[in-house]
Amino acid sequence: PVRKMDIKEMLPFDNKIVTFECAGADLILIAGKNIGAEKGGSQGSLQIAGLGYSWKDENDQPRVIEVTVGGKLIDPSSKYTIATIDYVASSNSDRYLGFSPQNINKTELQFTDIIMEAVEKAKIIDSKIEKRIRKIE
Repeated sequence: PVRKMDIKEMLPFDNKIVTFECAGADLILIAGKNIGAEKGGSQGSLQIAGLGYSWKDENDQPRVIEVTVGGKLIDPSSKYTIATIDYVASSNSDRYLGFSPQNINKTELQFTDIIMEAVEKAKIIDSKIEKRIRKIE
């Protein structure tokens, strides 16, 4: 059983959900930042829904090969709407995203409350490896 206190202990911060638009080229930056975070171990990587990417090492440097949204290749010039927490978008965007988003739309939705609601609605919490993030050898 997962208790509300368990969720509060895992997510103790007062983060709110925000949204912003970015170009597909920015999604490639996000994928690159995430690969660097995983590879370098200096910080945690973002847990990303809907985005997939493949990458490989070239001269010991990660290079993004392909980025998809919902299983479809992104268009670098198309606009995409991103939802994240205010901490990532406002306070640490360069560190986690690789750019500073413009026109951030603030919501009053608490991240912890959304997670609690999802857990309450779920009959079974199931995780599976979707292979959306792949290192090519």
